[in-house]
Amino acid sequence: MKALLLIMFLTLSGCNWTIKRITEASTDGPYVFYRDGKLIVKSLRKSNDEINVRVDTFLNRSTANLMCYVDESTDSFPILLKDTLLTEPSRYDLPERIFAISDIEGNYKAFKNILVGAGVIDTQNNWTFKDGHVVLVGDFFDRGTSVTETLWLIYKLEGEAEKAGGKVHFILGNHEMMNMYGNLKYLEDKYLKNAKLIDEKYKDFYWTESELGRWLRTKNIAEQIGTILFVHGG
Repeated sequence: MKALLLIMFLTLSGCNWTIKRITEASTDGPYVFYRDGKLIVKSLRKSNDEINVRVDTFLNRSTANLMCYVDESTDSFPILLKDTLLTEPSRYDLPERIFAISDIEGNYKAFKNILVGAGVIDTQNNWTFKDGHVVLVGDFFDRGTSVTETLWLIYKLEGEAEKAGGKVHFILGNHEMMNMYGNLKYLEDKYLKNAKLIDEKYKDFYWTESELGRWLRTKNIAEQIGTILFVHGG
């Protein structure tokens, strides 16, 4: 079987840009934490010049009703928490179609536009790539102000792709690893301000008691699909 492979390796913010912009606290979340046998969910919504903090407590995953909102726009989508989080295999057979992209760096809107344009999703964020495979080759963190929304979209699409016979591969790059282990050199100020508003430490957003932190720890740094090896940096 010969795969149709379309690869887009983008650095939307420029790989040499190291100057951090000063960004204000804004819409973010949800952040899901497992504490004392319960789910604690914290979110922020910005309306005009006000930021509202919401904290919800759920007894288990099945009762958690979660939504991800994008900035102050009308773009939003529901999040269904996975029943289990399993470590991903590192080898796969070659599908008929592969779409690969990297270095989104927290730019949700660009990421969505690319996926819509490639026929991977529709404008309502639903998977439309059937049994195709999407390979996300690292660096979806840092430099941008929509990291959380981007991660939840990937999380959502993983489940939808598997139901359709497809697959979303999320391969860890150096910026994923930096954030998971506390290197915040390229982090936008927004996230530190948001963490303070919801009474959390930023490092806990992606640590082992959070849903996103546990999910990221199931991912690989390299995967082989057919005869193609995907890795963020060689």
